[in-house]
Amino acid sequence: MNALNERQLQVHVPIVAWLLMITNGLLVVSFLLIMALTLGGPAHLLMGALAFPALMFALTIPGLIAGFGLHAHKPWARMLGVVGAALDVAGFVYAYTLGNIDLLGVVAGAVFGLYAIFVLAQNTVTAPRHA
Repeated sequence: MNALNERQLQVHVPIVAWLLMITNGLLVVSFLLIMALTLGGPAHLLMGALAFPALMFALTIPGLIAGFGLHAHKPWARMLGVVGAALDVAGFVYAYTLGNIDLLGVVAGAVFGLYAIFVLAQNTVTAPRHA
C-alpha cells in the first residue's frame, strides 16, 4: 500500500514516533504508579489488584521501544510500531470491557492505533537518508 508519498511520510512517521513515545510513556508511568499504590493493600487481594496494571504495563513496552526506535530511524522499529499500535488498541478495548475507561477513550485509542498502523504499513516507510 502506498497511499502516502515520501514527503508525506517524512511528516507522519515522526508524528507516530512521538505519539508512541508520549502515550506509552504516560501509560507506563501510570501503571507503575497504580502497581506501587496497590502494594499496600491486603495480601488476599494483591494478586487480582496487580494483574490488570501488570498486563497493561507489559502491553505498553513494545510501543514505547518502537517510538524511540522510529525517532532514531531504526529499521526494526517499523514492524515493532505496528505491533505496539495493535497492542495499544487491544489494551484500550480490554480496559473498556473491564469498565476501566469509557467509550470515548476506546475510540481515541483506536483512532491513534489505526493511524499509526496506516502510516507504518506504507511500503515506502524506511529509515530516512541523511544528507
